[in-house]
Order: sequence, then C-alpha cells, then structure tokens
Amino acid sequence: MVINSNPAIAYCLETNTSTMQALVMAHASCVTGETEFLTPTGWKRKDQYKEGDLVAQYTYDGNAEFVKPLRYIHNASNKGGIQKFLNIETQGIKQEVTLDHKMVLLDQHKKLTTMSAYEFQTRQITKTRGYNGYFITGFNLCNDTELPYSIPEIALAVAIKADGSIRINKVVDYNFCRFHLKKARKIERLCALLNLLHIEFKLAATYGGRMSITFKCDKKYTKSYDARWFQASPRQLEMIASEVLHWDGSLNSHSFSAKELKEVEYIQYVWAARGHHTHISQGTRCWSVTYTNRPYKGISKSGNDNGSSRDKFEYSFQRNSYCFTVPSGMFVTR
Repeated sequence: MVINSNPAIAYCLETNTSTMQALVMAHASCVTGETEFLTPTGWKRKDQYKEGDLVAQYTYDGNAEFVKPLRYIHNASNKGGIQKFLNIETQGIKQEVTLDHKMVLLDQHKKLTTMSAYEFQTRQITKTRGYNGYFITGFNLCNDTELPYSIPEIALAVAIKADGSIRINKVVDYNFCRFHLKKARKIERLCALLNLLHIEFKLAATYGGRMSITFKCDKKYTKSYDARWFQASPRQLEMIASEVLHWDGSLNSHSFSAKELKEVEYIQYVWAARGHHTHISQGTRCWSVTYTNRPYKGISKSGNDNGSSRDKFEYSFQRNSYCFTVPSGMFVTR
C-alpha cells in the first residue's frame, strides 16, 4: 500500500483475510501501531520502531529503497483522550488511518496523486463508480545486499524449501538432502540443477512411481524463508520469483501455495518487490498467493448484485498513532 509516506506512498499487498496488506503511504498524519513497515530484515510494527531502523521508501520512479527516517512520529492522547481513525475496506484492501491521512494513489491516467482519507471516502461514496484510479501495490526494490548464493544455488534453495527434506549432520560440514518426486518435469529440473552445480547425486526408483534423489548439501540450505532472505538482491529476487512457480507454484495461474502462512507472505513480498500486484487467500489445507503483471489495483466501487456497495467505511478510536517522514515523502507499509 502506498501511504503519502506507499508517506508519500505506501504499497499494498492484498489479502482476502484482512491481514497483511502492503501499501505505499504518505507521511502526513498517521496509522495505527499494528501497521507494519518494511525493513531490510522483514516487516516490523510501527509501535516497535527503534532508533537506527531503516525504512523502505517509495520513489516517484516506482522504485523502493531503504533509508533512515527523517523523523519518527508517535502521537499519544494523554489523560484519556482518543484519536479518530477511519477503517477503509474496498476491493479487498483494508486500511486504518486518521481522517487527514494522505493516501497515495494513481489517477485514471496512472499519474501519482494524493488525497486525504476523508476525501477518498467522500468520493467513493458520492460518485457513481467511486474513485476512478488505482492503489499502488507493487514496486521495484533497489537494495545493495545479497545472499551468499549464486543464481543456480538460489534455484536449488527454492527447490529444497518446496520438496526436499534435510537430515542434519552434526559431525561433518554438510547435510544430506532427499527428494521424493513423481512429476517428470520436477525430476528433470532438479537433476539439471544438480548437474549445473556439479553436485553428485543418487537417483533411485521408489514406491508409487516416484524417484528418490539424494545428495550432500551445504549447511546454508534450509527449509524456510527466514529473515535473512529479505537480504536477496534484485537479481536474486527475480530468480526466486520465477523459480517458485516450478515447485510449489503454478505457471498457468501465477500462484504459489504452502501450509505455512509465513512462507506465502515471503513469496508475496518477493513478487511485490518485483513490481507485481499480489493477493493472498486461505484454502482448506494451505495458503496461496497469486500475482498479476502490474503494480497497482483498480479502486472502482465494489458492488453487489442488487446495486448496493460492498465498500465499508467505519470509525474507530485509539489513543496512539504513528508515522514516519522520509525524503521522498512516501513509504511502504502493510
């Protein structure tokens, strides 16, 4: 989500569970303490900001970069006072901001513009089709960090996280990895990767038409996308974004699925950081995230079959609000 600080822009990662939305925002006025900002090691709540934390700011050319905030703002209403927040829910995107909070949007011509949350509410309610524009939901991350993996090693790491199992070896400086695969395309892809990396492996037929592939692997390979994976360079992110589609993903539906929500959240971050709009959903057995090839989400009024609006605008009251000021005036949040 783009807040006029995705402050001046907050980027929005959309989910139909009303959790984890990323938007570009502007730094005029405030959001709740539960709102998260993007750091080089992942997401962090606004009310847990520490001096020295870097913040992902959005720039006018559609990029995002980590900077030190010019100012951290915490508005606290003392002596029992409260602050009024507007809860906005439209097109599957939810926000909780103060009424004078500056929203960063694209107009109908896809030009960057800002308006207060109250003005957005007014337009969405009074105009027949609502506000004719877009939420900014993707960006191109520009960072100077890099994971200690070559590009082929990134591909192997993605495969291991999806379908491999690791047996920890505490005696020597390597672990053992094993795959049980049935799909021919996965078997061929894994064997090609191992050959490219000059890793010796054993291939054997097992039950149910499956193939077992075992090999020694460096201890840097793990089963989860932990905080260090946010250090991936743009080139590494590009490989992760494409490679996951060959394992726990679908090339046809542009989707990725996993049992653990944090794994899906990380892939959502990867796709958003490569300029895609994303959407998280929960199934009966797993979580899924899909993407589209554009960095924004249309805002036209959500309607029911009877012509009524599905958009929701409700008020809440809290004692604390938080925000940043950054050089560009816009930062990435969710």
